[in-house]
Amino acid sequence: MKMKQLAYAISLMGIAGMVQVHADDAPAKVEKIEVTGTSIKRIAKEGALPVTTITRDEIQRSGATSTEQLVSTIAAANTGGAVSTSSAFSVSSFGQASASLRGLGDTRTLVLVNGRRLANFATNGATVDINSIPMAAIERVEVLKDGASAVYGSDAVAGVINFILRKDYQGFEATGYYGAATQGGGEISRGSFVAGFGNLGEDKFNILITGDIEHQSQLMGKDRDFAHPGYNSLGDTTSGNTTPGNILGYYDSNNVFQSLGGNPTYPNCGGTSVNDPNFSNKCRFDPTPYVGLLPKVDRGDLVAKFNWDIAENVQLYGESMYSRNEHTFTEQPVPISSAFTYGVTGDSVAEILVRPTSPYYPTAWATQNGVNGQPLSVTYRAFDSGLRVFKDTAEQTRFLLGAKGNLGSWDYDVAASHNESKVKEVLQNGYPTYSKILPILNSDQFNPFATGLQSDAVSQAIHDANFVGTAISAKSSTDDFDARVSGELFDLPAGALAGAFGIQARKEKLDTTPSDALASGDISGYGGAIPAINKSRTANALFAEFNIPLLTGLEADLAIRRDHYSDFGNTTNPKVSFRWAPTKQLVLRASYGEGFRAPSLSDLYTPQTAQITGVISDPARCPTTNNAQDCSTQFQTLSGGNPNLKPEKSKQNSFGFVFEPTAGFSVGVDFFNVKLTDAITGGIDALTILNNPSYSYLVVRKPADAAYPNLPGQIDHFLQTSVNAAKIDVSGFDLDLKARIGKFDFGTISTALNGTYMSKYDYTAADGTKTGSVATYLTPALGANSQSGVIPRWKHVWSVNLDSGAWHGTLVQNFQTKYQDNVDADGNPHEVSSLTTYDLQGSYTGFKGLKLTLGVKNLFDRDPPAIVPNPNYFQAVYDPTYYDPRGRFVYGSVNYSFK
Repeated sequence: MKMKQLAYAISLMGIAGMVQVHADDAPAKVEKIEVTGTSIKRIAKEGALPVTTITRDEIQRSGATSTEQLVSTIAAANTGGAVSTSSAFSVSSFGQASASLRGLGDTRTLVLVNGRRLANFATNGATVDINSIPMAAIERVEVLKDGASAVYGSDAVAGVINFILRKDYQGFEATGYYGAATQGGGEISRGSFVAGFGNLGEDKFNILITGDIEHQSQLMGKDRDFAHPGYNSLGDTTSGNTTPGNILGYYDSNNVFQSLGGNPTYPNCGGTSVNDPNFSNKCRFDPTPYVGLLPKVDRGDLVAKFNWDIAENVQLYGESMYSRNEHTFTEQPVPISSAFTYGVTGDSVAEILVRPTSPYYPTAWATQNGVNGQPLSVTYRAFDSGLRVFKDTAEQTRFLLGAKGNLGSWDYDVAASHNESKVKEVLQNGYPTYSKILPILNSDQFNPFATGLQSDAVSQAIHDANFVGTAISAKSSTDDFDARVSGELFDLPAGALAGAFGIQARKEKLDTTPSDALASGDISGYGGAIPAINKSRTANALFAEFNIPLLTGLEADLAIRRDHYSDFGNTTNPKVSFRWAPTKQLVLRASYGEGFRAPSLSDLYTPQTAQITGVISDPARCPTTNNAQDCSTQFQTLSGGNPNLKPEKSKQNSFGFVFEPTAGFSVGVDFFNVKLTDAITGGIDALTILNNPSYSYLVVRKPADAAYPNLPGQIDHFLQTSVNAAKIDVSGFDLDLKARIGKFDFGTISTALNGTYMSKYDYTAADGTKTGSVATYLTPALGANSQSGVIPRWKHVWSVNLDSGAWHGTLVQNFQTKYQDNVDADGNPHEVSSLTTYDLQGSYTGFKGLKLTLGVKNLFDRDPPAIVPNPNYFQAVYDPTYYDPRGRFVYGSVNYSFK
């Protein structure tokens, strides 16, 4: 029977589960533990699903100071579909950092703490801010590189990253850390502590408290040679919105706009603009020196946990977690010109006109170009408003109370939790409101061709037009209850059949509250109005799992899960996997599963707003009608959420092996394939809709016109809401290798390599257009997938450890392959070179209770490879999603502990 047929047969029988079986070479009384990806406890050996564990020792050897840095060491996690702190300047991330497995996106990668969910980030309600997870409290990280919707539900299509917090710790330890780049900027100082009281075995209780505080200084584009200028031989991203202003065109005697470019001051463009060799007669603005490469960060967190054996086989446990992350970003001044619209409907134009009555009207230039006496439309870079500075404050709170124990031969675990994410964005400088600044810029007091700041009075008036205060605040909350039991049902010839059964109930809420100015679209620099959202929903689930020994050494794991969402209905997802150990040294494994991702509250309920297109024509009616309402005109669009969205659906399979010929060597290789359908994508632009019959359902037309009975009715508006309009097909191989090379006179050498090879990443739009048959390009081309990022064909992290008594050393190679980003200035495909960096760390533990560590990241100070200047990034000439702009970074730490 095919795997799919078997899975559905099991689901019809009401059986459920999820594979993660392990070799049982130990005696029968060996303790079984919980492993990510299954609800059945088992002995911790290699199972039917690929799970990579990052131990606490490996975390310390990595030199990571944040969860974001730690996740970057996972080969299966890449920047395609994720948000990083260093790339956040060019996207509205509100300071969030997220994780993406397989490049399938952060909305499809489930992030857990101790096997349970956190609240999604407040401004999007769809992903978790991984930097809200306290580093000092992490014991290990388990990465399930296989879809797990049958066990965990939505969001687990690409896999699961489970952060396991420390427990049953007695004693106290404190750590001080400081690191700085050899080129300067981006310094990090950090302090943390861990305190534990009580021994569960003797005292029947344990209390654990951890705290962490960190500061990172800002790093600007002007501080790194590789980050500027914004143009090179490959391309150009400089801007025509400059100080002094460029002329876009003029209005003729019939008040019709006519294009005419130039600048009366050229070539004397002043100190803030450049004479870009790619342009003539115009000043250009290069933003790269004014762009932050790293924000100023202030981070703190506190975790408290307890476990209390109140009776035999009954343990109460609780967790509370609080984190606060403040990111202060600095960016270039805002641009203002007729290229930008504002207001709720986006139909107000931010135009600056210089009329002939202005004392700053360029009469000589206008006469030379034959337009003297005509109003001139100009651009402006608002240096008088100042650099844009804003602070994002994100707070994550988690409270959990539960009980677990045994009822006879059955284990039970019941818990309830409340999780909150709060975000507030405060604008501190450089964000003028259109309603205040445009009257100033269109007055005779404003000189658009000044090579510096305006007069004191005008400059002050422009600066006073800035919006200062809270632009938006948001809150996302999750209330969760779950209960499960697991144990052995009955004996089969090959062993006991084990099962697990559970229920889950969850309520999600999302509230975003923009300021009146932002809700009305009056604040520049945001790209439009941001409406409020106030929605909630419930999600309930039943699941079951069975671990079935078929023959000696051969086991099957079967699972099924039934979810009900109050806003879109029901979904049922099965999974089946097999584990076969023909010898003690070899494990063969395979799995098949089906998954889903529920549309997020923001996908569904972001209020729909009306805007307008650029100037286009309706090919179904023009030129037949030659009507101004059909030809060379602007149409209305409706953008925002879509309450009729369906869940995304996935089918995934994997197979591989783990070979462990000796106790000191193991290698695991796993093939994976994920097929995603009904992928949710953002609004499709009007021109693409018109040119592709597949998108005809996104055109809303008026009734048929009696004058043209054979033609469809006139366009009323385009639907640019979120839609289920894409397919993604991903496949590749994971490699995990660990080896103890040997014990020598000078110490013991061990090595580990974790790598992922992407053999395919196909993205198919609704019209059948396919991109990315080779997974080596920037993901903005993938539309629905991400805001930015790279999906490399091969990525690995290779470490070599040397341990000699009290001395410990680690050398790490971080590598990702070259990729193709875009075409260069000559129209030729450009290849971004591969990136290899090395990290070195040494530590000494020869003093009682004291550990001294010294390390270097990017040992050889490797600069990032050059890219075709990319307008998706403010850091235009290198890719900020995967490169740490600090370069070589030297750090040291002191850890003191006692018990």
